[in-house]
Amino acid sequence: MKVSFYIIYFIIFFYSSELFSAEIKNVRYGSNAEFDRIVLDITNDITFRNEILANLIKIKFDEKILVNKTFKKNIDLTELKFDDSSNTIILSFKKKIYSPNIYFLKKKNNKYARIVID
Repeated sequence: MKVSFYIIYFIIFFYSSELFSAEIKNVRYGSNAEFDRIVLDITNDITFRNEILANLIKIKFDEKILVNKTFKKNIDLTELKFDDSSNTIILSFKKKIYSPNIYFLKKKNNKYARIVID
């Protein structure tokens, strides 16, 4: 009985970071005459860094994040992939992108926190 308690405790301790990891739940797209917008819905508040290249945006998360499904792309976004080893989401675009605004909206009273790319 005592051994099984320690095994369960070890399993919970070992996998606890996975239990509380943030998860990307949805990717939404919108546009108007002035700009295009991509919104990543995330289950929890999380910190990240981004790198902007000619036609690529890399968002590297400081904490473990889960991506459990494949998300739809749109006309301008050619590829959206998640690199589990570096904990990075990579957005590839058809055209060159010019100084996008990337910002984070905390969860507060909303269902999800959001990363917004304009």
